[in-house]
Amino acid sequence: MDNSHDPFPLALSDFEFYVIRDETVQFPMVIALRTQIEGSLCIPSFLGAIQATIAKNPLLRSTVDINSWRPRWRLIPNHTPEITVSHFKTENPPDDVPLRRLDLTRTAGAEFELRVSENRSLLVSHLHHACLDGIAAIRFLADIFAEYGQTVVQVPDEGPRVRTLDLPRLRYPDAVQ
Repeated sequence: MDNSHDPFPLALSDFEFYVIRDETVQFPMVIALRTQIEGSLCIPSFLGAIQATIAKNPLLRSTVDINSWRPRWRLIPNHTPEITVSHFKTENPPDDVPLRRLDLTRTAGAEFELRVSENRSLLVSHLHHACLDGIAAIRFLADIFAEYGQTVVQVPDEGPRVRTLDLPRLRYPDAVQ
């Protein structure tokens, strides 16, 4: 297998290093997003869309090795993101978003909670800021919904466009190989 385009293990950028070092238990560097979903939801397809989107975003399925000369991202083999699904009999699922810390030395930088009611659901996403910034977090959610749309659309050519990630762009010029 040709791994010449595989940038992992990948050195952290200065910003990623700063975000991890500046984080505290009281002030986690986690972007928390609450996304309301109207209508019925095909849960297996939606969970599959999250998994497929995570699979295309290597930093969200990596941990950080801080024990090397220079901290590096390391891919987690066969990573499955943490997704909690809760069902509610109320018209609206609860919309609270508790503070959460993701320790990138132990776990990947994305966790989800899907709260499902009959005609309305809520996706709570916790995404570590070292893995993506605010705009990338919104694009990541759009990618999840595009993946989901591809699985539930009746006419494939009318489904949403799914973006692809250019892995070689992750490589930094000063990455330790």
